[in-house]
Amino acid sequence: MSTSLFFLLAETNASSGIEIMPDLTLLAFQVVPFLAMMGILTALLFKPMVKYLEDREQATVGAHEKASALDAEADGKLDDYEARLAAAKVEILDYRAKIRTEANAERDTAIGDARGECEAQLAEAVQAIRAEREIASQELKRLSTALAEDITGAVLGRQVEA
Repeated sequence: MSTSLFFLLAETNASSGIEIMPDLTLLAFQVVPFLAMMGILTALLFKPMVKYLEDREQATVGAHEKASALDAEADGKLDDYEARLAAAKVEILDYRAKIRTEANAERDTAIGDARGECEAQLAEAVQAIRAEREIASQELKRLSTALAEDITGAVLGRQVEA
């Protein structure tokens, strides 16, 4: 239906002097330079620009992938470092416990030795005090006897022998 309407309009306009059908030579003079310019622009501008944009995108994607790989590597190294640090802490705690145990054993030995030495000195001192007490007691008996004789002699006025 539209085709018949087109021809009908063409006949009506042909009679009025207005031409609706384009001139093919004019169309060729317009399309040929357009197509030539499109070919030149494609070769000189569009293809290099598309290649540049693709290269830039590849570089960006590559940089993102490299950054992701480096980030993953850094995370791995951090995890390894933290694991080694935790192992070192455990080792240090074990070493400190071992040293503390050894120090406590040495302290207990030293205290035991000192206590034994103290008890020996104390026993010696007690023995010496007992010996001195015995000597002092004998001396007091002798002096008290002599003093009693002197007092008795002074009271009686003569010397008394016991």
